[in-house]
Amino acid sequence: MRRIPNAIWRLLRMAAGGPFRWAGFALLAFIIGCQIASIQITLRLTQWSADFYNALQRLDAPAAVTQVGIFAVLIGTSAGLYLVGSFARQHLQIRWRRRLTDAVLDKWLPAKAYWFLQPSLGGAASTIRTSALRRTVANSSSQS
Repeated sequence: MRRIPNAIWRLLRMAAGGPFRWAGFALLAFIIGCQIASIQITLRLTQWSADFYNALQRLDAPAAVTQVGIFAVLIGTSAGLYLVGSFARQHLQIRWRRRLTDAVLDKWLPAKAYWFLQPSLGGAASTIRTSALRRTVANSSSQS
């Protein structure tokens, strides 16, 4: 059971390493900040709901209109945070995937491990190509 957290930690170290690792950590902190801000906006929307319906119950039109404006600001901010956070998350995923690919290839290629690969359709693919070539040659010779 202890192997799984160790494997995750090793994977995170590889992904977050490299020449621009602090940019990755800053991007991760920004994403976490966006998530925390989204939670705060959700909590404020709950409070807004109470304020809006209280204004409606009191038949206070100016307060209700003010609450509609507050709602628009909260929803706009929430949508903006979602879009920016989603873009940052995707950018971080691309950055970490690229770093992981580079790290794995750097460990794999120097040992010339690629020589040990066997093509999955090696024999079958060449047989298919050979039989297709024979049919083409046979068709072209019979038409002549």
